[in-house]
Amino acid sequence: MYEILCRSQYFTLYKVKEGIYAAIVTDGSGALGNAGIIDLGDKTLIFDTFQSPLAANDLKEAAAALTGKPVSYVVNSHWHFDHILGNQEFTDAAIISTSKTRECIEQYVPPFIGIVQRNPNYPVLLKTEASTVSDYNKRKELLQNASDAEHLARHINHIEVTLPTMTLEEELYLYGSNRQAVLVHMESCHSESDVVLYLPDDQVLFAGDIVFHQYHPSLKTSNPDEWIRALQVIDEWDIQHIVPGHGDIAAKGALETTAQYIIHIQQTAATWNGEDIVVPNQYKNWDGPSLYYDNLEFVFERERSKA
Repeated sequence: MYEILCRSQYFTLYKVKEGIYAAIVTDGSGALGNAGIIDLGDKTLIFDTFQSPLAANDLKEAAAALTGKPVSYVVNSHWHFDHILGNQEFTDAAIISTSKTRECIEQYVPPFIGIVQRNPNYPVLLKTEASTVSDYNKRKELLQNASDAEHLARHINHIEVTLPTMTLEEELYLYGSNRQAVLVHMESCHSESDVVLYLPDDQVLFAGDIVFHQYHPSLKTSNPDEWIRALQVIDEWDIQHIVPGHGDIAAKGALETTAQYIIHIQQTAATWNGEDIVVPNQYKNWDGPSLYYDNLEFVFERERSKA
């Protein structure tokens, strides 16, 4: 459905519409989170910057080749490492986030870099664990995580914490000569602060990690109720194409699918007593199967703490 424009070792670049491009990561390459390029006409915008500066540099070069212009804006959808560690490749651009996301990057990224530096054998441990697992999907996930961790370990000493230089609190409209882009703060959903990029004239949404497609969402730093409400709000918008934070480009139905997954986890956690549980058929072939159990435990403990 979507034309492939080029392939990096880190991602495949798809044409969503003229001037709108989705960089869908290659599993195990070290990039982890999807990104995007938007040609506003007289300016170029990048949405998220992967977990790898090398991948981000490939994205920067692709943007220059496609638009013939340097990058003017970079948007950080939220603070998680797999969406912001490539920021250092865009220091000539205005890097935009919410003030809370900027605060979280400043607070959490330096300790994370230290942890990676102190644990160079972590990828080996993941591979060793994978060798003991018989379940195909679990073994695939562990090996993919090991490959991502290897890439990060090799390049961790070259990563520089690069903070956003511009912040928004509710909405920000960016007007180009060809199209407008709207950044909308959805408050605390998947993380402490989440921003989506909406292109109303093109009916395209860059959702960050508010939407996962055929991939278990990670709820571990989330506010599930607010996440569901945000998805319901976005569902009222005129959207045909969604670029999720993880997974392939999706149709608007991915909003409902993500919401129903979160509701399922909440309902299951409400009656769970800690016993082993089988991932339901509708989710068993999604990527990231270990997240199902992590999510169940997170929501269970979260609700118990409220009691």
